[in-house]
Amino acid sequence: MTNTGASPITVNISRNDTTGWASTPTPSTLNLNAGASGTFTISFAVPANALAGNYTFSVTAQVGATQRTVNTTTSVAQVYGVAIAPTSQTATFARPQVITFTHTITNTGNGTDTITVTASVSPNDGATVSVVGGNCVNLAAFSSCTRQIQLNIPVGPGSSLYTVTVTAQSSGNPAVQATATDTASAGAAPQITPASQLREALPGETVTFTHTVTNIGQSAGTFTPSLTLSQGSPWSGGLTDPSPFNLNAGESRVVTLTVTVPNAPIPDAGTLVTATLTVQATGGASASAASVTRVGLVPGFTLSPATVPTLDLPPGATAVFTHTLTNTGNGSDTFVVTATLSSGLENLVVTPSAPFLLARNASQQVVVQARVRDGQPAGAQTIQVTGERVGGGVASQTQTDTVNVQAAPGVRLSPGQTQNVTPPGSVTFTHVLTNVGNVAGSFSVSAGGLPGGWSIAGPTNLVPANCLTGLAPGAACRFDLVVTTPSQLPQVPTGLYPFQVQASTTGTSDAVTDVANVTAVPQFLFTANESGSGAPDTVIGFTHRITNTGNVTDTYTFSVQVSGGGFSASPPGTVAAVPPGSTRLVTLEVRIPPAAPAGTTGVVTLTATSAQGAPPQSVVDTVTVNEADNARIDVVWSGLSRPSSPAAHRRLQSIPSICSTPAIPPSVIPCA
Repeated sequence: MTNTGASPITVNISRNDTTGWASTPTPSTLNLNAGASGTFTISFAVPANALAGNYTFSVTAQVGATQRTVNTTTSVAQVYGVAIAPTSQTATFARPQVITFTHTITNTGNGTDTITVTASVSPNDGATVSVVGGNCVNLAAFSSCTRQIQLNIPVGPGSSLYTVTVTAQSSGNPAVQATATDTASAGAAPQITPASQLREALPGETVTFTHTVTNIGQSAGTFTPSLTLSQGSPWSGGLTDPSPFNLNAGESRVVTLTVTVPNAPIPDAGTLVTATLTVQATGGASASAASVTRVGLVPGFTLSPATVPTLDLPPGATAVFTHTLTNTGNGSDTFVVTATLSSGLENLVVTPSAPFLLARNASQQVVVQARVRDGQPAGAQTIQVTGERVGGGVASQTQTDTVNVQAAPGVRLSPGQTQNVTPPGSVTFTHVLTNVGNVAGSFSVSAGGLPGGWSIAGPTNLVPANCLTGLAPGAACRFDLVVTTPSQLPQVPTGLYPFQVQASTTGTSDAVTDVANVTAVPQFLFTANESGSGAPDTVIGFTHRITNTGNVTDTYTFSVQVSGGGFSASPPGTVAAVPPGSTRLVTLEVRIPPAAPAGTTGVVTLTATSAQGAPPQSVVDTVTVNEADNARIDVVWSGLSRPSSPAAHRRLQSIPSICSTPAIPPSVIPCA
């Protein structure tokens, strides 16, 4: 407060406050000299429950009959708050039933707010919950609304305990909320432990399961057990005692059930059958548990005798026996087949040699091969073929294969070979035939399988002489086969040419494969020399033929050499990938110079080069200049302006020739 007058004054201070929250001025009187100032204090105490808004009080200063009044405004901020009551409630139910929980929602903030009300139920097994009346809209400060929460419990089976969570939330500040928890439990409610279990049983066996039923409800009740199987007949199962029983709250009882696996028909191993135990309590609460029976594996298999269990063979021959192993168990299983040889056999091969998996009733063909030893005396030899289950548990099975070794010659050829041959030409293949039998014998040799035009001569050059006749046991006979290619190279493309060599004697034979490797012979034919004539400043074309006469696909490039003044020619493009025996046309263009005198001759040499390395070849083209009444006028604009119009320009360009003979070179005529 300031005295703006020239004399001392006494100021009386008062306040006017409708809320009663403003204190009286302290001090309420000020004595001020001229120009002096003084201070007074008013406190404004906002109560805890003050509503949000603006609050104004006035202050009056009076000196005699003169007074001055000012207003002071205080803003109270909005504070959000929510409360819900009660915070928990309980109820019991008997299915089906609608249970109502009533709650009071209070806006504990200091301003109007919309309170959202939501509810959820657990477990979510078909039960539903709803808020009757919905949100509390525009609820005044410190006011309340009442909402009913309805829990709809359906027909069972279902949970014996439901938890409902009610949430009231401020719209002004969503972080502000309050919750209540309501529970509904069955009057009598079963719980089954364990909830699931697994047992394995073989066909024909009965497995026993036990479960404990406990009344987790709030009152005593009667409990009725029942059992269902996921598979019908011939599966069977039942409760040891299917009668209802009474349990007080918290009491338990053991329930026993059995499941029998059928053995006619035998189910597949690994089959799962579920026996579901359901216990229903008075009031509608129920619970279930699963007892799962898994069918065990009953292993079994058969190994058949060979399709032909006895073979008559000479020494050196290969015996082949085919068996079948069948899985007769009730599920997939793994098996292996092995074999042992008697002393007169060798080179055992069992296919498949590794363990193999078979589904129920599936079969695997097993092939057993063995070779009769060279020179083996006549008599019986055996192969013991044994089938086994890899996991054991069943007896192995053995079949005997018999080889009756005959008194006979046997044959073995030296291995096949690969020889290079350059066509046209011949190549010699040398082989050794051995009598691996136990008696002397005579042998024949044949060869074939090459394309038409080829020839095979022999056997020749026998060492010792005539050794293919009466060859003693264990003795060897060397011979040659001469292979000759066709005479025309394109008929023998480079590459591998296999053919079979076979040696035979009484009751047996042996064969090997030889290969003639035809080497590359690149060559070609380039024809022919050509001649032609033409007027000056013209192009003369010559067409040539290039033929691949070799036996390998080839690519050709070209170069030119020109003699004669002013004649020019560019080499033709590459001729690529020409197969043996094929021909391609090659065109060469030669330009005659514009001023060439009549009778002038130009010579162009065109050379072809093989990518495969064949020797280059050339053709020579000769060009002669003809007499021709021909001239060219080049107009040079000198001393005159260039015609302004295209038409005038064309008229000047069409000036007739003034050069009467080819001997006169083109003229440059000035326009004067």
